Amino acid sequence: MRLISSDKPTSGYKCKIWVRSTNKINLKKWRSVLPLNPTCQGLPTNIKRFTLIRAPLGSKKSKEQYELIEYGYQFCFFSTSASVLLKILDVIRYPVGVKLKISVLTGGS
Repeated sequence: MRLISSDKPTSGYKCKIWVRSTNKINLKKWRSVLPLNPTCQGLPTNIKRFTLIRAPLGSKKSKEQYELIEYGYQFCFFSTSASVLLKILDVIRYPVGVKLKISVLTGGS
């Protein structure tokens, strides 16, 4: 089980994981579960704002405003064997309150 931390591996596997959540605490807990220290890059924060009328038949001047903030990170793993990446993916398979997108590339790509 050898993990390579260089930016461009000559041969092996590269795994990119995009993680998004509306709760920063969930992201920190999820990151602490990772077995190794991958390279990490913060993604831009998405803010969605909603304005709703309070009463369906009442005054249109009384409105409520809400916002949904979504935080994200990108993690990269490099490995010479597929078994290491499969073990990492097995650990992070069932996140709670976190959206995942996983991409695995082979070779030097």
